[in-house]
Amino acid sequence: MCLIGNQSKKFLNGAILCMKITLIFPPQWTPSYPHLALPSLTAFLRQEGYEVDQRDVNIEFYEKILTKKQLRFFYERLEAKFSNIEDKNTLPPSKTEMYRDMGKALISASYVVDKVENAKRMLRSETEFFNFEMYLMNNAIIKAGLSLISSAYYPTKFRLDSFSMEYRPNSYQQILAAVKDKKTNPFIEFYERYTIPSIFSKDPNLIGISISGIEQVFPGLTLASMVKQKDKNIHVTIGGNVFTRLIKEIPSNPILFSLFDSIITYEGENALLGLINHLVVSKTTFLLIWELFPNHQSS
Repeated sequence: MCLIGNQSKKFLNGAILCMKITLIFPPQWTPSYPHLALPSLTAFLRQEGYEVDQRDVNIEFYEKILTKKQLRFFYERLEAKFSNIEDKNTLPPSKTEMYRDMGKALISASYVVDKVENAKRMLRSETEFFNFEMYLMNNAIIKAGLSLISSAYYPTKFRLDSFSMEYRPNSYQQILAAVKDKKTNPFIEFYERYTIPSIFSKDPNLIGISISGIEQVFPGLTLASMVKQKDKNIHVTIGGNVFTRLIKEIPSNPILFSLFDSIITYEGENALLGLINHLVVSKTTFLLIWELFPNHQSS
């Protein structure tokens, strides 16, 4: 069922024009507690009569990536990269840190692969969570799993509360490079396999991505870019605290809009509703003109 906001119901041949909305909270954010921005926006838009699909892709990422099967894949990738380095006669100074981090990750990799799913289960248990010694052990396993992933995408670094790449998130040119770098950006592969197919199965007209922390800039804008590459007709809007703080810089850096269509700053409820209503009216106007003048082509 598709609903249109109370202020923007338009009919064409007796049918309501649909506006399907997907709101996404992207990685990388601590999985210990959810951010409340999207639940608030979702409730507000549903109250206005809109169909909203709310996605915590951050949690989905942890669910998919911290499994025995997936970590085994990263383990094998890391072993191949490490063996390639060891086969060489000399090690350049620039590769020393990489070699060290890979070696440390490999020491515990087999154990982590076997124990990661049980560690997730125990950290979610209402009883086992409060066993302090077990908590420390299971938390260490999760951290080691993220280190294993980091080493497979070196120099990218995953932690439970942070994410960094060799690129700077305050450089717009480097953001554009980071969202396309398959060697060090693990989210490209993850989104291609899991997130993009599931998003497009809902056939959205608008996708909102909330970027509340600096560690979400690369993952969030990678997803935005991949959505636009797949379907330029989907309107992608970015919101959240990070871009609110950058509001004075954005107009002088229009290159960012190659990754998405619009930005919403500060409190998002009324601004997002206004954007959606505008898109509904624009869509309605276009279809009504096309119905009246089907052979008309704009020059």
